[in-house]
Amino acid sequence: MKALVVDDEELARRRVLNLLAEVEEIEVLGECSNGKSAIAQINKLKPGLVFLDISMKDMSGFEVLQKLNVNPKPVVVFVTAYDNYGDSASAMIALIIDNYIVWHQTFGGSDQDDAYSVQQTTDGGYIITGETQSFGNLGGDVWLIKTDSEGNEQWNQTIG
Repeated sequence: MKALVVDDEELARRRVLNLLAEVEEIEVLGECSNGKSAIAQINKLKPGLVFLDISMKDMSGFEVLQKLNVNPKPVVVFVTAYDNYGDSASAMIALIIDNYIVWHQTFGGSDQDDAYSVQQTTDGGYIITGETQSFGNLGGDVWLIKTDSEGNEQWNQTIG
């Protein structure tokens, strides 16, 4: 799957890029540091997956999605660490298909928690993979969350 990483904070982009470098199935097409360049690159490169910062200096991730002129729309994994989108440093996930927000939920605890992939499961729900500092051994454990089709958590598990 071809992916694009969009975040106005360079360290956040580097973190996602470093994690994606370990995933053979994902080819990173590039990175963007603002919403304007994200719109241009998504329309040009047509990635199937976008890791998108929800709050950038020039516009929100939602505004980026509204301004896209590409079909099919990419699968979007929102990334953020701002309190106004949920608990401190939690992972906020929004499943968006064809510019329609199917569901959005906040997962995580009080420390840094990040989601990196959302995949639909055979039962119509989703499996979310990421990294957590809030649960498990509290040291960057792999984090799996299983949801139903509406994004409601069914279970979560840490590995590490």
